Amino acid sequence: AFLIPAVLILVLQQTLVLGICMLAGTERERRHKGDLILGESYSNPITVLGGKGLAYLLVYGFTATYVLCFVPWLFNMPQLWQLPTLVAFVLPFLVASIFFGITLSFFVKDRESCFLLFVFVSVPLIFMSGISWPTSNMPDFWRNLAMLFPSTPAVNGFARINTAGALLQNVRREMLVLIIQSGVYFMLS
Repeated sequence: AFLIPAVLILVLQQTLVLGICMLAGTERERRHKGDLILGESYSNPITVLGGKGLAYLLVYGFTATYVLCFVPWLFNMPQLWQLPTLVAFVLPFLVASIFFGITLSFFVKDRESCFLLFVFVSVPLIFMSGISWPTSNMPDFWRNLAMLFPSTPAVNGFARINTAGALLQNVRREMLVLIIQSGVYFMLS
């Protein structure tokens, strides 16, 4: 029960990043073949980015509800979160993960390459989050590298919200990191 909340957060991030990167790879393959015609709808990148981000957020809002609420309930796992706290915490995590995925999709040239790039980092991300290995025993390089991934603050915050019933003021630092990541990855994407 102590590791599952971390894995659920990581599953959300990794499937979101993989899905975004697969869509970007497919779009690049079609564009390379001439199937995609760029028109006026692509003239404003902020509009395109906002539309894509909102579409991913709507889909993953339902997915996050299923993964974070229904799956633990199905397996009788303890859940001490309060709904307003959970929603307010998961929203910036999803936004940060979406723009993180869009940023990483720049490096994906075809739809299969994202699996080679991102699937194998899942296990190191669990360790780097600090949930299974204390961050005080990690070198500074790995601690700083871990903070580039939205799953790191989300795992720590969600673990406290889910298992200790923490409120937003108790996970203020993690929320701030997720909001900063959202802004940085939005600007990068």
